[in-house]
Amino acid sequence: MFQIKQFTGKYEIIGDFDFFVDLSLSSFFGCIQEPLAYYRIHGANISLRKIHLHIQELESWLKNHKIKDHFKNYSFKGVIFILQSLKIKKSFLDGDKIAALKEIIKSPFNFKKYKFLILFFIPRKKISFFIN
Repeated sequence: MFQIKQFTGKYEIIGDFDFFVDLSLSSFFGCIQEPLAYYRIHGANISLRKIHLHIQELESWLKNHKIKDHFKNYSFKGVIFILQSLKIKKSFLDGDKIAALKEIIKSPFNFKKYKFLILFFIPRKKISFFIN
């Protein structure tokens, strides 16, 4: 039987992510491998301005969904990588390079995290340009 899904309004930043994961667990659907929209990145993006909230929502989502039965076969690697990347970005934006380094070397290992090492050699005033 077809079940109508809707946004819960529980999250300010990751609401669409939560919706599509929930939808994918209850429905079969396909995708189109071509861009249907463009996402403009700029200094006023809410996900960048409220990076702390983005981190908080993803941590909450992970905590709540790891214990649910219908997620027992779900791999959280991608979500964990995004969360770690956000924490690294936030640490650099806050000027806390030690916290950024700790997050970079934190397990699980992902070579993509090491791209952030270049930020150690960029002046703090220019870091926000490279993080966007």
